[in-house]
Amino acid sequence: MIGAVILVLSACGQPTFGHPSEPGGKIPAKLKRFYDQKLTFGSCEGYATTDDDAKAFANDTFKCARLEVPFD
Repeated sequence: MIGAVILVLSACGQPTFGHPSEPGGKIPAKLKRFYDQKLTFGSCEGYATTDDDAKAFANDTFKCARLEVPFD
């Protein structure tokens, strides 16, 4: 489990160059707030839910951000 979290975090923490892809089609009004989110990466302190995660997230190599997603 922790390996998967680290993999996701390391992929998310890498810089992106260029412009993100435009979503296909028109964004429904009720979902627009999700598309308009701006991510700010920083310390992973406070993201861990287990002691093992806390140890891994203490590594300054990893950067974290919160993203809200719709849940149906």
